[in-house]
Amino acid sequence: MVLGFRKSTPGFKRITTYELEDFIKKNNPVILDVRSPHEFKSGHLSNSENFDFYAQGFREDVSKLDPSKPYLVYCKNGERSLKACKQLEQMGFSQLFFLESGIESWVLNGGGMLVKE
Repeated sequence: MVLGFRKSTPGFKRITTYELEDFIKKNNPVILDVRSPHEFKSGHLSNSENFDFYAQGFREDVSKLDPSKPYLVYCKNGERSLKACKQLEQMGFSQLFFLESGIESWVLNGGGMLVKE
């Protein structure tokens, strides 16, 4: 069961940078970083998987994921993650959450859990 957070749209919810760590601990979501591979390598949340939203094969790649699991989607500033959530919702994913203001805001607010490659 996914704990309640502020509702953003009918199919997915936003998670603020202040809620992020608690949300991950309580819900154990699959974490999707929808930035480019270059951005991903510069620093990403621990245990996140990279699915470049602008890559030609994005839709095909994410179609291999289990749509019944909870997913936390993030990008640099929240724009791509919101678009990705809309697309995932259309594909039948039902437990979608996106990081409002993105990883950029997370870092500016002193957030940890970043892995650099």
